[in-house]
Amino acid sequence: MREDLHRWTRRPTPRTSPCAYDWLVAGRIDLNADVVAAIKDGTVRVTTSTAFGTSGVTMLAGRLIFGSVTIANPITVVSNVIFEVGGNSTYTGLLTGTNTLDFQIDGTETFTWNVPSNQLAGFSGTILIRPGGGFFRFNGSRGSAAATFDLTGSTATINSAA
Repeated sequence: MREDLHRWTRRPTPRTSPCAYDWLVAGRIDLNADVVAAIKDGTVRVTTSTAFGTSGVTMLAGRLIFGSVTIANPITVVSNVIFEVGGNSTYTGLLTGTNTLDFQIDGTETFTWNVPSNQLAGFSGTILIRPGGGFFRFNGSRGSAAATFDLTGSTATINSAA
């Protein structure tokens, strides 16, 4: 973690977790091996598959930037958030929430929903795919009957390998 990129505060958490603190980010933070329980009003760049440890991630707001990684942690979307794909990324965890998940897929990058088949079953919000030339792929994931997929103005390609 590079401290020159962000301002952060640390507060003790009452729960047992791999990390004794929640990091409240105001600005940008680059992760490579830290554990984060909640992201609010900041930008978090994930550069390794183990960046979140074994805990779940709660998105209260802000932006989560995926490098070329595979993330397995469960993610709960509490407010409107942005997922930016800056490398070929794979998500294998469960996603829950009811708000808008704004996808920004750079260039020819690919974001893959990769098993379990029910990984989006707990998400009933809107997945908004912004204009960009990337790929949004389902590989084993069956999507969500309760979610809305909005591709208005997008040039991204959605495909299914399942």
